[in-house]
Parts: sequence; structure tokens; C-alpha cells
Amino acid sequence: MPDKFVFTDRKIESIHPDPNKTRRYYDKHPQGPGLWIRVTKGGIKSFYCRYYVKGSSDEHNDKLGRFPTITVAEARSLALERSALASRGINPKKAERVNLENDFWYQLTNPNSLYRQHASTLRSGEKALSSLRYHFGIWKGKSLDEISHEMVKRWYTTAITQTKGDGTPYTAARVNRPLAQLSGLFSLHVKTGLLDKNPVRYVRTSATREDTKQIRQLSLEEESRLRAALSSRESWYQTLIIAALHTGLRRGELYQLKWTDVEFTKAEVTVRGDIAKSKRTRVVPLSTELRHRLEKLHANAPISPLVFPSPATKGQINTLKRSWQRLLSDADITDFRFHDLRHSFASRLAANGVPLPTIKALMGHAKITTTERYLHATDDSKVRAIADSFGLVADLRT
Repeated sequence: MPDKFVFTDRKIESIHPDPNKTRRYYDKHPQGPGLWIRVTKGGIKSFYCRYYVKGSSDEHNDKLGRFPTITVAEARSLALERSALASRGINPKKAERVNLENDFWYQLTNPNSLYRQHASTLRSGEKALSSLRYHFGIWKGKSLDEISHEMVKRWYTTAITQTKGDGTPYTAARVNRPLAQLSGLFSLHVKTGLLDKNPVRYVRTSATREDTKQIRQLSLEEESRLRAALSSRESWYQTLIIAALHTGLRRGELYQLKWTDVEFTKAEVTVRGDIAKSKRTRVVPLSTELRHRLEKLHANAPISPLVFPSPATKGQINTLKRSWQRLLSDADITDFRFHDLRHSFASRLAANGVPLPTIKALMGHAKITTTERYLHATDDSKVRAIADSFGLVADLRT
């Protein structure tokens, strides 16, 4: 068969593969500019379109699809579209990407999408993607510009009234969080010029916010029981828990903390921007107890750049959920999360009169409003007893 002929489905079907090499055949049809087909030694037949973007001498060859999944007529139509765009100086690949970027589900599932690439830079990016797919799967097949303010409003009105299996209402945060994540997706496309407006804006959310929930903190009695239960644990685990309570570092920040971040002479630890939720580096002073514990741990630590490596893998800890639950059980403490150690740290500083800007800096909060909730975390009758439990706070007061 000649290398150039007018393509038809029957002729393409009749092409036999060359057992020695991959062959190319070119369409001579006047409406098939640049269309050609690649036939491998194994018999796979794939349509391609060759074109030059106006103003450029670079040759482009785009794969259109396999035969017979797409027919000659379909391949020719795709080739015409690409050639028409190229003749106007428009790169067809970029134009195709713009169309894909307007697809809602593409944004949440394709690793090359604008939002997926943006999410990969966020600490909680994968969680946000999973949340968006879970809550907004009803819009699969919709383009971004089809999702209107009214659609978002209807979703929110329905979601905020849903209840659990036992009839109790969900917290407002369960609905407000995915809505904020959705707003982030649309805002990104507005910033890049792919959309004109964000349909999530001005959707009135419930006044009940997660920040208004009562902050759970460790009482002195609970801390005493916690320390008693800790005494039977390994030294590194004891130090990890005390570090969380005395620095307010997040769990992920502790897991990724390196010995190079600990400055014993200055009695401080640096939370690097690449591991911080806010992406901003901050410095937190060490209490006397924590400094001594870290020095002892460092002297006896196995060779690892991490302060708290996994005992099993010597790499980064994945989870300590089971050991944490056993510790709470042994200490007879209920309704208390690992993250509440961080809350306890901030609440005790606030109770001792440490200025909010200082607490904000130590906690790594992006907004002072997040820090303000610790002002009312304790009642006055407990303030002094809780505040005096740290030797650290006396040095932070003004």
C-alpha cells in the first residue's frame, strides 16, 4: 500500500502491519490536512495530526486516538479543528486545555488540572480534593461556568439541615469547610482569568462556626494522670507528648521536626516553613523540662535526622492513633485529641496574660481572630493554677 492515499475506514482496516518496523501513512483527502496514521509492528493503528502554529516554524504532531475507536471521519474532523486553530496562531493544545480546565470533575480528578496542581502544594490538598469529590459529586459532568450561585445556595441549604443516623445535627463546620474549599477552587480560576466570578461568594453560611466550639484543654488533674501513664512509656514517646504540650506544635510539625531545627544553646526550636501549615517559619522557646528531655533524647537517639522517627521504619511517623488511645485510657482521660495538647498550650499562655500577638506568633496562626478564641478558654478561678504550670510563660509576659 502506498504511503499516501485518501483514508477510508475500509482502507485503514485493510492495512497490514509491517513485522519489521512501524509505518506511517498520510491522508490525501482535501479536508484532511495533516492527518496521518501510525501502524506499529503489533498492528496498533493511531491517528495523528501534523500542523504548524502561525508565526512558528515548530512542527506539532498531536495524537487523536486509535482506530477503530475513532473513525476516519472523526479523526479528519479533529484534524480540521486543530489546523483551523493553528492557522489563526492558536496552539490547539492550549485551547484544548482551557476547555478541560472548565470541566468541574476534571479539576478534581486529573493530576494535570490547574486545581490538582495547586492542591499538591497545600498541606491538606489531598484531603480537600477528597472532600470536594465527596460533597459535590452531584455536579460531575458540569462545567465550572455552569455552576451558579443558586446551585451552590441550594446545596448549602440542603446540607446544613442534614442529620446523623441518630437524628443529631452535624456541626456547621462539616458544611462550611467543603464550601470554603469549593470557593478556593473557583477563586483560583478567577485569578487566572478562566472565570469571571466565584459563585460561592455571598452564600450566607451558618453563624455557628467551628471556632466558637468550647476549647478542650488539659486540666491539672488530667495532666497529672497523663504524666503518670507516660512514665511507663519509652523516652522518645514521653518527650513527644511533652513537646506537644510545651510548644503547641502541630502533630505533623512534630513528626517532621529535625535535630537541625533544635538549638540547645538558645533553648529554642525552629518550625520550618516547609512543614508549617501557614508555610511561614516560626521560632518557639523551649521550657526547661523539654530542653532537658530533648538533650537526653539526642544523646541516646539512633542515627536519624528526625527528632521523633518511627521506631519501626526509622523514617517519618505515619500515625500514633492506637498508642495515643491506649495512653488516654490508662490516664482515664476522655474526649481529648492529640491536637488538644496544642489548645492547652495556647489556653495556658492566654490565661497567664501573654499578649495575643505573641501567642499568634508561637502558634503560627495566620489570623489573630483564630488566636482570640483562647481568651475565653478558661474561667478566672482556674487561671493561675493552669498558667503557673509552665516555666516558659513568665518570660513571655510584658
